[in-house]
Amino acid sequence: MNKYLYVAIGGFIGSVLRFSIKHTAVFPDKPAIPFNTLIVNISGSFILALVLYFTIETGFINSDIKDGITAGLLGAFTTFSALCRETAEMLSKGLYFNVGFYLLLSVSGGLAAIYTGYILAAKAVAFIGNTGTGKAEE
Repeated sequence: MNKYLYVAIGGFIGSVLRFSIKHTAVFPDKPAIPFNTLIVNISGSFILALVLYFTIETGFINSDIKDGITAGLLGAFTTFSALCRETAEMLSKGLYFNVGFYLLLSVSGGLAAIYTGYILAAKAVAFIGNTGTGKAEE
């Protein structure tokens, strides 16, 4: 039952964070692509990589808490549906270059964020776990 509570709490936090970021003016003028959604999805990918590394590779994060963060918080925070809606809106306006650029940034940025998060988590674990000396292994 704890798992569902963690997912519900994470979902609440994630949806409030996404709502807050959506209503924050990243750029004063209306940008060519929806940067708020881009920021949410890429940062969510980065956090997902960190959480999954610490859960799967080290067991550092409890599985119920992992579900609360991944399915709850990040599931509510990141938004594929907004990406699709915004893409469809740009397509209906004939902004084909913007659509291509937005999708390219979304996919490549998400993959880069996952990779970076995984590498940083691995380096952090190696640094911390190196016999407590505070020096990373070479």
